[in-house]
Amino acid sequence: MSDDLGEEGSLFNISIGANEPSEEVIEGKLPRDHQSEDNFQLVKRQWKAKVDNGEIAQTLKFPINNPSKQEAQLLLHAIEELYFMRRYVEASAVADAVLQGTLGSEFRNTISSYKERCESRRQR
Repeated sequence: MSDDLGEEGSLFNISIGANEPSEEVIEGKLPRDHQSEDNFQLVKRQWKAKVDNGEIAQTLKFPINNPSKQEAQLLLHAIEELYFMRRYVEASAVADAVLQGTLGSEFRNTISSYKERCESRRQR
């Protein structure tokens, strides 16, 4: 390699000046985590905790054919929520409704497994 670049042309000759804009305020943008106190108080007053009460299943429209990953998660969550709340009859009914649609084999097996669990819990 040649040394004709000198000190000022080397790769590691990087100067950081105090008059350069900081990372937080470039082109007038605020950082992602910036929130004014007034805005925070407004959000704080309006915020309510989300309560899962077994109503997810009521928002679903059946039959669902070839659900996307997000839809599949929602279907599973609806069944799991009812199962957790010991509402086995309702969870089994939702599983039945899901099984009426066109599903992949792995997802169908998962839903069938939940249905069997609900049935066994119901009979106890």
